Amino acid sequence: MEKINQFSLQRFALLIKRYAMFNIKSWLIGFGALAGVLIVISALQIIFSGGTYNISPLVNLGQVIIFTGGFLITSMSYNEIHTPARSQFYLTLPATAGEKLFSHWIITSVGFVLVANVLLSAVLFLTSSISYMSLSIPVEVFNPFTQQNLTLMSIYVVVHSIFFLGALYFRKNNFLKTILSLFVIQLVFNIFIFLMIYLVIGKEGFQQDLSMMELNLGKFATETFPMLMKILFYGVLAPFCLLVSYFRLKEREV
Repeated sequence: MEKINQFSLQRFALLIKRYAMFNIKSWLIGFGALAGVLIVISALQIIFSGGTYNISPLVNLGQVIIFTGGFLITSMSYNEIHTPARSQFYLTLPATAGEKLFSHWIITSVGFVLVANVLLSAVLFLTSSISYMSLSIPVEVFNPFTQQNLTLMSIYVVVHSIFFLGALYFRKNNFLKTILSLFVIQLVFNIFIFLMIYLVIGKEGFQQDLSMMELNLGKFATETFPMLMKILFYGVLAPFCLLVSYFRLKEREV
């Protein structure tokens, strides 16, 4: 008999299916709203631009909506655990904490990104096709596999982990409290960087012009520091948030 404390791909898949079934209605409403907004804006664009169609503003708007909507959905992903009438049932599901955690994470991060980009591509193709049929405007197709879009989606997956942690950590107003926490962390980080720069270049360095300051910082400011921040962002931030989320979930189970 399979032990509950061992990872099971079957249980993992069932947890994903369970989450999808419970949230499919709200997801469809959100995606429908996204489609409606893009269709209306594309129609207004054609009307007020004298019969021209430009896909770039619609792509940018769609990406903004994906980020905002995705973070909102992620912030609500653990509402079940914060509801007294439902939390006991969820916490006693015959699955490990890791299976519960990663099933939620995979569907709200990678799963959401895939579905949202497929939908965005389909909606933009629809609006472009309508423009072609009505005004003979050449059809423009959104390619979600461009370097720019892939970079944006990778940034989304990393930042999503912060809102995922906030969904588990905060009991109410998860989205707003997570944003406030990010603001405080950013403020502390800026103060830390300011102090580090002060220690490196000293008091006199702040009295020099910007070019002189860059000269004093040298390679550290132009190459080492950006590379370090990139490594921390892509390699450390998401695993750290998931690790803290795991222990938070384990704490709730106890």
